[in-house]
Amino acid sequence: MYKRIVDYLRPRVFTDPMVGSGTSVEVAREMGIEAYGLDLHSGFNILKTSVLETVGKPSDLVLSHPPYHDMIPYSGSEWGRGGGRIPTTSPAVRRKTSSWTSCTSHS
Repeated sequence: MYKRIVDYLRPRVFTDPMVGSGTSVEVAREMGIEAYGLDLHSGFNILKTSVLETVGKPSDLVLSHPPYHDMIPYSGSEWGRGGGRIPTTSPAVRRKTSSWTSCTSHS
């Protein structure tokens, strides 16, 4: 799926702020696209940190899928109260979704 999206949009700079295993970044790099993968396991917290500031330049495409609510049992300290293993309709998921504003610059 990532290959089709990246091939269609052809960004110069791609960022996946919840990269997980890195498939999206690997696909983009194989296609000759400058790509950045950020994730909680590497110290990036999308709720607290700006994607733009972390990458250091605007991305033409910022794309990811949110983490699976039942995949990794975060302790709660990474995301704040109620962070890991949460149902997709919970307030914590809505907070994570709203964090996408950190991906954009306001000029």
